[in-house]
Amino acid sequence: VVNILFDGRPIRNPISGVARYCTDLSIALSKNPDLSIEVLVQNFLNQNDKLGELISSGVSMSQLHYIPRKIENLYLEFGGDVTLGRRGFKPDIIHEAYFARLDGPKSAKKIATIHDVIPIDCPELFSKRNVFFSKINLERQVESSDAIIADSHYTKERILDLFPGAASRIRVIPVGVSQSLIDYSQDNIPKQNSTEINDGRPYIVTVGNIEPRKNIETLAKSLLILNQGLSQELDLIVVGRSNYGEDEIIDFCKKQLGDKIKFTGFVSEREKFDLISNAEALVFPSQYEGFGIPAIESMMLGVPTLLANNSSLTELAVDKWQLFETFNSDELADKLLSVVEQSYPSDLIEKSKKSACVYNWDSISKEISNLYMQM
Repeated sequence: VVNILFDGRPIRNPISGVARYCTDLSIALSKNPDLSIEVLVQNFLNQNDKLGELISSGVSMSQLHYIPRKIENLYLEFGGDVTLGRRGFKPDIIHEAYFARLDGPKSAKKIATIHDVIPIDCPELFSKRNVFFSKINLERQVESSDAIIADSHYTKERILDLFPGAASRIRVIPVGVSQSLIDYSQDNIPKQNSTEINDGRPYIVTVGNIEPRKNIETLAKSLLILNQGLSQELDLIVVGRSNYGEDEIIDFCKKQLGDKIKFTGFVSEREKFDLISNAEALVFPSQYEGFGIPAIESMMLGVPTLLANNSSLTELAVDKWQLFETFNSDELADKLLSVVEQSYPSDLIEKSKKSACVYNWDSISKEISNLYMQM
């Protein structure tokens, strides 16, 4: 049995895409009898209410209840031994699941998952603190890890642009969709009609935090163009929490669409699936992504899915029709008109569903388990 210490510190409020990666992957890995997985989580004074899925799945967790999260993170970031004060778990492999340092016994092998290099490529979109630690951890992870997992070929190529010598240690292993989505898509869970958020009117949906990188403004302009030519107007529903620069983005979009745009804030997985499955289309207009799991979720649910033609998003498209130039609102409006008129490629939905099935945690965890065993 190989002992794995898996960094699950992102599993906390608010839940992020990296937190879902940590939750779903660690649950899948824990099913392998050849592995002993210990997930490092933070639960100061037992206040972390986001550990329920791990607990219900029987995942073994290493947690300290008496040290505040920020203090422990600083200790670990500057080289503190993660096993200090814990219950004697001696890892053979330490898996760093994001841009953060996790040191333990010198004998332990290291794996790092690098989801993207966005803070390095676009530092203006992040705080100075975030950029600083991202840069030093990217360099450290690439230089010191025995193996590196990249979510997409695009991320792999960007890592190699910065660190050409790492080629032999990088493996592309994508992100999976949650089991709850698979159950939902197979009709094991009854679908609800769209929420009251738009009074039952037809709508386009986009999923992602409200921040400049997500390029929601181009989508708002496209919908304005489309609505000006339609007798029945479409709403835009933006699913995601507010982040950096949200005030300017929200103001701009409301000037374009008025009461035709709704911002839901953070929603549960079930609410997100309902909003996607009842939409006319999901649009992913982001100007840069390391992967793009909402696009896979949309395709699995059989919803027409449009993607900006950049970064990892090009790898997710199953038909070139899905791609539009990132800031071209006229082109996107034309694509949305095709959705309304149902004039998109006839086999798009079937191809999308088939493609999305590849992104399941059972097969992905097997790839990562094999990597552990090879090490």
